[in-house]
Amino acid sequence: MNTVFHIGFQRTASTWLKANVFSKIPVFYGNDDEECSNLFYGYILSKNFLEYNKKHAITGFKKIIKNKKTFLFSEESMVGKLLEPDIVSAKEILQRLSDLGKVKIIIFVRNQITIIWSLYKQYLKLGGYCDIEDFLYKEKASRYLDYLKYDLYLDYCHKLFGKKNVYVECYENLITNPTLAIKNMVYFIDKDIRGNIEIDKRPINRGYSPKVFSSLRALNRKSETRKNPCGEKDFDIFNYETCREMLNRYSLSLMENKPKKISSEVVAYCCRYKKFNNKLKNICDIERYRYPL
Repeated sequence: MNTVFHIGFQRTASTWLKANVFSKIPVFYGNDDEECSNLFYGYILSKNFLEYNKKHAITGFKKIIKNKKTFLFSEESMVGKLLEPDIVSAKEILQRLSDLGKVKIIIFVRNQITIIWSLYKQYLKLGGYCDIEDFLYKEKASRYLDYLKYDLYLDYCHKLFGKKNVYVECYENLITNPTLAIKNMVYFIDKDIRGNIEIDKRPINRGYSPKVFSSLRALNRKSETRKNPCGEKDFDIFNYETCREMLNRYSLSLMENKPKKISSEVVAYCCRYKKFNNKLKNICDIERYRYPL
């Protein structure tokens, strides 16, 4: 039995990979199976340590994978949530995956500078209203961004699963040469898979242009949102959604074929990651993509 988990990171094209790669290769794709999704989302990834029973998880998993050659499951939050507290810690989730038997892990990493900038855009999309500096410090984002200390994270994965069973790829390689990146990853999943996968290279789940940040923050501050539960409850939700959609369309038009500009506050913040990328540079060509070193 060949068992593979794609575990993240967030903001590394996970949604795109699900839609364009994982669902198209000839394996048992657990995300498309109701029983499997219920086991993982309803139990393994959600039950706290007091409620979790290892034997129950293993028995349920064995039932699902019976007579399957290759099993694949993808969930980006298994690497640790980067915008909100974990229900179950990333360390505990990795331990639970290792309890399921001999498994292989796929991890996509991304330059901490661009991933944090992308996370901030996602934070605004979820209704956040802080500027980038407050997001990094007053919102205590650093509690979750510790997962981006890649060397520490990979050391733990190597210890738990074995180095040869952990596949690490740069998100940037997926952007610059998707055909090769996907070919290498699919070979890791199952070396017997043959043929190329036709992919749609159009991005999914794009963020906002910085030029609309101030308008979006003002809108989010006014309304009751996921990241602002203390907003005005009687604010017209129809108008809120209409304004959001208008900002989104305007933002997409601004981003067409234009270079991305990243806040200097994010660049300064990411200096803390320099010492946590030294081992990663022996696995991936991160110097090419200007990771903090």
